[in-house]
Amino acid sequence: MRTSPSPRGYLTERVAHGPLTLAHLISLNGRRPIPLGGAFRIRQDGLLHVDHAPAGGVAITRTFFPSMSRPSAVEVWTVTNVSPDAMAVLRVDSTTSTLNSSPDGVAGDYEVYTAVPGSVGERLELAPDGGIGYVGVHTTARMADNPSLRSAAAVAGSGPFCDDEPVTNSGLVKEMLERQSFVRSLSGGRCVLETPEPEVDTAFALAKVRTGEAVFETELGLLHSPGGGKYYGGVWANDQAEYAGPFLAWLGDAGGVGPDAALKAKRGSSREGASGSGSIAAAESSSSDKSPATTRWEPVEPGLPEGDETVQDAPAGDANGSGDNDERDSVELWDNSAIAGYTRSSVLVGDRLASISVAALNSYRTLASLMPTAPAETMAYSVEVEGDYIGRMDRGDAGCYAWGASLYALAVPSAAPVLTPSITWALKHITSRLAQSPDGILVTDSDEMEGRFDTGEANLAANATALAALRSAATLADSVGRSASAAGLRAKAAELEAAIEEYFGAKNVWSNGYRYFAGCRKMRGWSALPAAAGIESPRAARAVGLLLAKHGTMWTPDGVRVEAARHDSWDRQTLVALRTAFQIDHRREQSDVDLAEVAMDRLREFTTTRSFGEHVPYCVEENYEGCQLAGESALYARVWLEGVFGIAVSGRKQVRVAPRLPKTWPRMALRRLFGCGVAFDVVVSAVELDGDEAAGGDGSGGGGGDSVPPRLIRVVVSVEDLALPAASSTTSPPRATANSPWLPDEAGSSFRRNLGVPPGRRRLTVVSDELIQDGDSVHVQF
Repeated sequence: MRTSPSPRGYLTERVAHGPLTLAHLISLNGRRPIPLGGAFRIRQDGLLHVDHAPAGGVAITRTFFPSMSRPSAVEVWTVTNVSPDAMAVLRVDSTTSTLNSSPDGVAGDYEVYTAVPGSVGERLELAPDGGIGYVGVHTTARMADNPSLRSAAAVAGSGPFCDDEPVTNSGLVKEMLERQSFVRSLSGGRCVLETPEPEVDTAFALAKVRTGEAVFETELGLLHSPGGGKYYGGVWANDQAEYAGPFLAWLGDAGGVGPDAALKAKRGSSREGASGSGSIAAAESSSSDKSPATTRWEPVEPGLPEGDETVQDAPAGDANGSGDNDERDSVELWDNSAIAGYTRSSVLVGDRLASISVAALNSYRTLASLMPTAPAETMAYSVEVEGDYIGRMDRGDAGCYAWGASLYALAVPSAAPVLTPSITWALKHITSRLAQSPDGILVTDSDEMEGRFDTGEANLAANATALAALRSAATLADSVGRSASAAGLRAKAAELEAAIEEYFGAKNVWSNGYRYFAGCRKMRGWSALPAAAGIESPRAARAVGLLLAKHGTMWTPDGVRVEAARHDSWDRQTLVALRTAFQIDHRREQSDVDLAEVAMDRLREFTTTRSFGEHVPYCVEENYEGCQLAGESALYARVWLEGVFGIAVSGRKQVRVAPRLPKTWPRMALRRLFGCGVAFDVVVSAVELDGDEAAGGDGSGGGGGDSVPPRLIRVVVSVEDLALPAASSTTSPPRATANSPWLPDEAGSSFRRNLGVPPGRRRLTVVSDELIQDGDSVHVQF
């Protein structure tokens, strides 16, 4: 619901008090509004339940959830009569509405409309001492000039504008079932974490829901967008491409999901170069930070652009399957360098999990469609409010894009032919900028903080991200048969690593870590990025340790500080540091301190603060702004996936597993991961040694008597037979009664039980079963 005159404006209405609330639309024994006692408990299972203390003879539980297909919010009241007398709930009014004021809607005035199912005067009798009744309210936004909105029955349309569909109890029950089905299928059906600590499992499940639900139908098609209480209607090179995409790739492949709508960029009425660069960036000024775009995104007929007819697995050779590995540009991943005309596919709302995958891929395509013709030019770091607002600033976004897109394409091989042209452009941008620098490092306008904190001319984050992009793209090049390109990328990565160590490391005279930019005397929260990018120097490991030190200058109860001595902390920096700590082998560093154990302590502390602390149970952007953006929840999930389990694609349909099983845990598992074209489980367990083995009784030596033998870990990887009928992700609902049309939240229900792996038999085939030392890895070929 876009509003003017701001290009980023949208309709927002906070319904907390007043005529739009359910308390004003019903009466209790003639009283209106119905009194609400203080809230004493809040529960979250994908729906938000607020339990209120008894007041006026009734105890009320309010349940909130969003509609899965409409711009609507649903609230359900469970009213329990705790008095010795009978009570009656009366529907005083069925509908009420309010018009939004200035600024006006782009397409006219909007109306926020609330409806209670049933007719005016309908009574709901509550028996004494425990009688329960249910009543719901549906709040939505529609075009005010639609005459059908004047009808009390017409408020539950199926699209952006209103259809004449009445709000009914059965309709609201359907809305709740759709929400429950989505949450359960995502939480219990994809990438399921099992540990000895239920709090950890719950936090992981909630993170999946938070990032998985952030899918919006826009004029650009389905997009994954930050959310967090705001409508962005767009994508960012860091939030979506770098943070969220690599995790969403493991929730399922979008391959085979046909587009039912598509849009592509137009440069005004001109289509010069549509088969070449096709960029609309030339129509925009690249000198300003965030200038509104002067172009519009116009619909085209459904279909894929020429040369992109298939998104099947890439052959182990070139795009035509020849397998030719002739010499090419060292950053060339694919023959076709054209980026224009990327189709943003959409999918019907019926398949929610498919919509997540489509939205993730569309996020990459949307950013790719704005890449300039010349690699030296700056790409857009954001495409907001459905393409009307383009963020222009060099934050090192080519590195963000190439790193995330490469990881996505490795996990989803069918996406490789679609994404490699834009990855190639991003790599050429990086290498062209590096060639212009006398120090061999990237010079950018800022980092992803967009000027909130000083970054100098060249900053550590942009350079480390570029290094990670080169290395992940090299792995992708190998996986598609481009060994020459892979070798060239690794050579450039080695050059950049040496430059980073010299410029940000050796020249740092104020500490034994990295300086963030020339002249910076304080440690920064992004200091874990060099290790995250694969630098294995003692300095890189030491920097991560300094960030996580319990009594150091960087760790706080809210996570890692943005800068030493400041109170600001950003969850993204904390989560990258935690993920990286699990990936560092303390044996290589010859250190007595195992960073994985340190990181597990900090991860437990962080999980408790975020999931069971003073606000909703999600990660936040930063401790002062507090927005629960979807990208941060994806980063939390990646701490477990890539950090604790050490899962990464290491080649064509090949996965590396390098688990760091906590010393107090006997076992942990990740089930139903979808990657490399298969669904698989990873189960990690500690191996108990008998007395002779523990003492080194095999005669191999040691003689040291006091030395502690390395712990053995068993890693079992099993592939699921997806040809079997899928297990249902929902159970049959209890039969509704005339007085109880709503599905109750049964006493004693738990998030873990409701959102566990769906019932039903799974056929698993073990493809790898190995014993390794703690800190080692296994490679599994599917």
